[in-house]
Amino acid sequence: MAYTDRNKKTILHSWGRFRGILYAAAAVGDLLACDTSNDGFKLATTTGPATAVAVACEDGAAGETIDMCLAAEVEAPYYLSSGVWTAYTLAASGDETSPLYLSSTAGKASSSSGTTVQQVGYMLSTTKAILCPNTYLTATAISAASLALSTTLGVTGATTLGDTCDITGAVTMASTCDITGASTVGGTLGVTGVLTASGGLSVAAAKAFGLAEKNYTASGAIATSGFVTLSADAADLAMTLAAPTAGTFLIIWDKANSGAKNHVVTATGLTFDGTNDVATFNATAECLVLFATTTTRWIVVENIGSVAFS
Repeated sequence: MAYTDRNKKTILHSWGRFRGILYAAAAVGDLLACDTSNDGFKLATTTGPATAVAVACEDGAAGETIDMCLAAEVEAPYYLSSGVWTAYTLAASGDETSPLYLSSTAGKASSSSGTTVQQVGYMLSTTKAILCPNTYLTATAISAASLALSTTLGVTGATTLGDTCDITGAVTMASTCDITGASTVGGTLGVTGVLTASGGLSVAAAKAFGLAEKNYTASGAIATSGFVTLSADAADLAMTLAAPTAGTFLIIWDKANSGAKNHVVTATGLTFDGTNDVATFNATAECLVLFATTTTRWIVVENIGSVAFS
């Protein structure tokens, strides 16, 4: 069974006793939070939020001053059964030493962390527990069905999300992001490193997947991957092509040429077909589709319009 909180528990031992004013009724063993608006104490609850800081050592009505403590060993109340006084069970056998968390029920503990981030104690046996809220004010794991963030989330270490994460602001990740569930990106997804999809990358048919045009109108170096266009109808272009990354595609298209111009692309330290390192485009719409097998060689996948090699 999960932990079952019992009203008016018995205080077996307590530490850090002090007197405090209640601004809401409390029972022995209840978890208390500071009531900052009244300079007193009220029942702690996750819905406040009202962090638990003390344990009630006696019953008290609103407005009363009672004994409180920073930590206590508590036992479930007793009941008479067949002539024998027996303590109620708080948890089943096997749950000993399991942690207890602040419950959404005011003043109570719970064996489920839920969406809370405060641990308030742990079980000692099936009938006894230690309540020490001030010892566990640091955050524990959040097992929320949905984590909604409306501002920027900056993550510098590895992050694993096994459930839904709704983020309306920007997400900046300087390291690995492992997402095991479905992820929907409604805006632009910018990836500056390598995008690895172990389960495959599916793109909806309605969404085009293309290469951005890199247009050149003057002589100089061209990109070694993607879609390159040469646009100079009134002048010859002298272009250079550096070593590629193996496994990349390059498309070179003569976009503007009167037919009398020679747009020359010279490969530096590599070849187009194992022999030639110069490609000459002399007509509009001539095109080369290239694939890099190594850093020193392009394979001509297709030559459209008879681009000349030398």
